[in-house]
Amino acid sequence: GPAVLGALCLWLFMPPDVMGLCILVCEAAFQIKLRLVRRSIQQTRALAERLSAPTSPHDVFRRTLECVAECTARTPEQWLQGWFLGTPFDCLRPALQHLM
Repeated sequence: GPAVLGALCLWLFMPPDVMGLCILVCEAAFQIKLRLVRRSIQQTRALAERLSAPTSPHDVFRRTLECVAECTARTPEQWLQGWFLGTPFDCLRPALQHLM
C-alpha cells in the first residue's frame, strides 16, 4: 500500500542517520499517544456518568432503539425494517410495536 511505498522511498533516498532519527521520533510519538489513550480508557468514571444496569430485555431493546435514533439518520421503525430484512413495520410482532 501507500505506507509501504512511502517507507521504501524514505529508505532509498534518506541518509541512514536521518532515517533512524525519523523512526525514533515516530516511535516516541506513538508511545506518548498510546499512553494517553490507555489512560483515558482506564479512567474510572463517576457513578453518575455510567449507564444504569438494564432492568429487563425490554429495557435493553428500548436503549438500543434510542442509540439507533441518535447515531443514524434512520428512525427506529426504518432500522427495525432493515434488521428484519425489509419486513414492513406493520407486520412485525405487536410486542415490538408496543415497545416503541
